[in-house]
Amino acid sequence: MNLQEAIEWVEHYGVQDLNIPSNWVDTFWKNDAMYSYELGNCRVWIDCVDHTKSELGYDLPKEEYERFHVVTSDAYNEENDADHYSDEVLLSSNNLQEIIDFVSEKAFIDME
Repeated sequence: MNLQEAIEWVEHYGVQDLNIPSNWVDTFWKNDAMYSYELGNCRVWIDCVDHTKSELGYDLPKEEYERFHVVTSDAYNEENDADHYSDEVLLSSNNLQEIIDFVSEKAFIDME
C-alpha cells in the first residue's frame, strides 16, 4: 500500500480524527472490512463514521450501529487456529473512550 492509499483509508474510516493511544499497533490491511489496531491480546476494529459506508453495518438503523469493536487476537486464543483473529466480540460501542478503557484493563501484553 502506498502513502496515498494509506491516507485514503485513514480518511475513509475517520481514523485521523481519533485520539488513538500511542501504544496501539496499527494492524490495518487494505482488504479488511474495518480499520484495526492491536494491543496485546486485544484487537480493536474501527468502522466508518457514516454507517451507510460500512461494509457490515450499512443496512443497520443508525441507532443500532456501533462503530468500535474489541475482539480477542487469535495469537492468544487457540480456539480459532484456522483464522488469525477471533470473531468473538468482547465489546462494541460508539464511545472510543469506553473501548480504550476496556482494552487498557483487559489487554494481556506480556507475550512470553
